[in-house]
Order: sequence, then C-alpha cells, then structure tokens
Amino acid sequence: MSTTKRSFTIEFDDERFGRLISRTPRQAAQKAVNRMAKRQEAGEMNDSYKTNDWNKFKIIETSRGSNKKTFYYRGIRKEMTEPVEAHIAGKVITCKFDTQVYSDKPKDGGAKKKAAKKPAAKKSAAKKRKGSKKGSKKRSKKRSKKRSRKSSKKGSRKRSRKRSKKATTAKPSTPVKAKSTTPAKAKPAVKSAAKSAAKPVAKSVAKSAAKTAKSTKVIAKAPKRGTTSGKKPASTKKTTSSK
Repeated sequence: MSTTKRSFTIEFDDERFGRLISRTPRQAAQKAVNRMAKRQEAGEMNDSYKTNDWNKFKIIETSRGSNKKTFYYRGIRKEMTEPVEAHIAGKVITCKFDTQVYSDKPKDGGAKKKAAKKPAAKKSAAKKRKGSKKGSKKRSKKRSKKRSRKSSKKGSRKRSRKRSKKATTAKPSTPVKAKSTTPAKAKPAVKSAAKSAAKPVAKSVAKSAAKTAKSTKVIAKAPKRGTTSGKKPASTKKTTSSK
C-alpha cells in the first residue's frame, strides 16, 4: 500500500466536480459515493442519479506528474437499520450508512487497447527477413571472415607504408671495418724498461752540456788582467840612479 497521498476528481454523467485526496483510487471511490449522496440531498446532482441504488461513475487522477489515468467504478449508499459505533484515533464515530464500491471496467476498453498495439506486425516482418537459424549462422560466419580479411589487408598495407617511409628517411650507413682475428705480437718487457730508464739520463746529460757551453762563452768574452779596454799597457822604464 502506497503511503503518498494522491488527488482525484469525480466524473458523473460527463460532469466533473469535487477534489478527493486519498492513497488509492478505491478509497477515493468510497469517498465519491458519499460526496454524490450529499450533493443529491442538497439538490445539486443530475436526474440520472438514483438514490439507494447502484450508480456508475469515474475517478480521474489529477496529482502532479501523474498520467491522468481514469478508473471506472459503480457504487451504492444504503441507510443502516442500526447505526454502528467505531473508535478511530481516540474518537467515537457513529456510522449510519453503508457504502459498497466495485470496479466497473468497460468491456470494449481492453479490446481497443489490444488493437492499438502494432509491434507484433514488426516482429513478424523481422522474423521473415532473418529466415531460418541455419541461414543466419552461415551469414554471420561469412561476415566475420570478410571482416578478418579486410582487417589483415589493412594491417599489411600500413606496415608496408611504414617500412617504405623508414627506408627513404634512413641515413646512409658507414662501412664497418673488419677486425683482424690474428693476435697481436707481445713486445718484450726488457726493451720498454730500458727505454724508460734511458730517457731521464739523456735529459740530465744534455742539460749539463748546455751549462758548460754557456760558462765557456762567458770566460772568452772577459778581458785579461792589467789591460784596459782597447788600449795597450804603458811601458815601465827602469830609472837608474847616477853614481
């Protein structure tokens, strides 16, 4: 049972009136029977309404966001011989009338709905197009084979294009020298040691020779003792004393 309250209106003899709030359309129909009886007592109902007899009416949903669905009912309101007391929410309520409500769906309404549906014809046409199960399996296999062939051809074409592009853009390769496989001859260790020892000795001898040459040049340039520069020495005469 839904807990949300819905709103409905009453339609009797192509005339709409009233606003009923209830959780289900059946509860709204029971309220509608009592509402119509009160309107009859006030003289607001049509002549087609029958007191203490069955009357057919409609309940139309008017709640927000609903499909505005219509519900068909027939109901009656009779006066009870003995009133009945009922305790509801801590209150004592005396019931003087008995209301009965039953659904009264039109017989032609369901047939019209079935005739309005047309997806069955589409389904039959689709089945004819598909044919038997064996034929459909063969077709699916052929389609899968064709797709696989096309995909393989496309892949091979793309690979060949990539290879041709790489070949055109690649740099010219330099020739690689072939390494000799013959083992290199081992040099004697004695000669290398002698050369390394002879190098510092030869350097020291050359340095000493250069120093001696420089010293001899300096000595040759220096003048002799007792001589002036560019002049011969004065002659010394012995003086003899006269005896």
